[in-house]
Amino acid sequence: MRHKQILDELAVPTLVQAMDEDLAGWVGRRLREIGGTPAEVRRRAVTFLRPADVVSIELDAAFHAAFVLQLHDDKGGQCPVIEFYAGRFPLPPTARQLAGRPAAGGVRFRHARFSVWGLTHLPDPARQVRLVARGHPDKPLSAPSRPGEGRYTVTDPISLQQSMMTLFADTGE
Repeated sequence: MRHKQILDELAVPTLVQAMDEDLAGWVGRRLREIGGTPAEVRRRAVTFLRPADVVSIELDAAFHAAFVLQLHDDKGGQCPVIEFYAGRFPLPPTARQLAGRPAAGGVRFRHARFSVWGLTHLPDPARQVRLVARGHPDKPLSAPSRPGEGRYTVTDPISLQQSMMTLFADTGE
């Protein structure tokens, strides 16, 4: 009986190793069939926003307008770089209301520019982000960045809400 237990203890690791090798071989064959490596097969985030789009973001029963300055693009995907217009609106703003409007800014944020990873859908699933205009000619009026100042803050939609509360509380808007 003892010799069967010893054989079982020796056979189990060998069996597991053989299963792992079979699985690794199968994964390798599948990747070769589809023509890629694991890094290439990984999905890239893509946004439906384009430069010069204007979106309205709802927060605390008010609407805030943001202009898409550019798309940040790297191996992880695309995300919009937005700059907020000054002001809080009771309804989603129109393109006419935003013409000639200054950029939002405050004590903690000289520039209200954010690269928002995860801002991909229009409208978003929570229906808080809406498209106001495509190809809007008037971006928010703001001063250029000074030496040593960051170009924009990298964030996600959840953290953006906290930044917006701070930004618009600072400005009293």
